[in-house]
Amino acid sequence: LYCQRYPDTELIDVVNEPDHKRPSWYTAIGGTGTTGHDWIIWSFQKARQYCPKSKLILNDYNVLRWDTDKYVAIANKVKAKGLLDGVGCQAHGLESQSFSELQTNFNKIKGIGVPIYISEYDVNLQDDNQQLSVMKQQFPLFYESPNVAGITIWGYVYGQTWVSYSGLIRNGSPR
Repeated sequence: LYCQRYPDTELIDVVNEPDHKRPSWYTAIGGTGTTGHDWIIWSFQKARQYCPKSKLILNDYNVLRWDTDKYVAIANKVKAKGLLDGVGCQAHGLESQSFSELQTNFNKIKGIGVPIYISEYDVNLQDDNQQLSVMKQQFPLFYESPNVAGITIWGYVYGQTWVSYSGLIRNGSPR
């Protein structure tokens, strides 16, 4: 078992992107069941059983933009069972979102009441000044929040990231 071999694993992303593409075998571990997400709860129960020292995290994308309420509902189901130690929020596609909407959705995530990990933050804007402006507004929202336990920048070398314009370093220099 994983945690027997690696007993000091600090964080585990137990279920990633739960409502976007369920695994083909999800019915074998509870399916939707009575909660609508029994398979997710089962996964967290097993992770807690076999990795009792690890912090267990539910991670997803679009939760700061579109799917916030659905994500909060799933997280609260897992939390109600005493199994949720943190939530991960992939922070892609926020560059065209209004700051007030981002704040509103972030406050909903904070309402879950567990540490938040901004698991994939990037700003995909070609214009350097526009990217800087967005980052100056958004990054402090996360960084200065006592609810945020960590922020991962999702790629930083220009032209080497998963989207065209999210890199922060171009030709060895900051954009």
